[in-house]
Amino acid sequence: MTLERAATANPAVEARTMLRIATVSVTALFYFVSAVLLLHILRTEINPTQHFLSEYALGRLGQLMTSALVGFGVQLQKTHYVSPYSISVVL
Repeated sequence: MTLERAATANPAVEARTMLRIATVSVTALFYFVSAVLLLHILRTEINPTQHFLSEYALGRLGQLMTSALVGFGVQLQKTHYVSPYSISVVL
């Protein structure tokens, strides 16, 4: 029996799986928001009202913005897995 078949055969397993996926999604979204807020504080030379968020990936602390964007991508993917018709909150 495959894992996918076992998950659909047992509602308790399916509920735990969905809870884990939802936890990963919320954690990834929290990481993205936290990293972007931290970059706003640390990179004062970039005006957030006049530049795109992706410009934080250039220069120092670029890895932080890159990891934040990866976290946001994980959040979008996990939200789509839970419900393909749901709309992810974009801040």
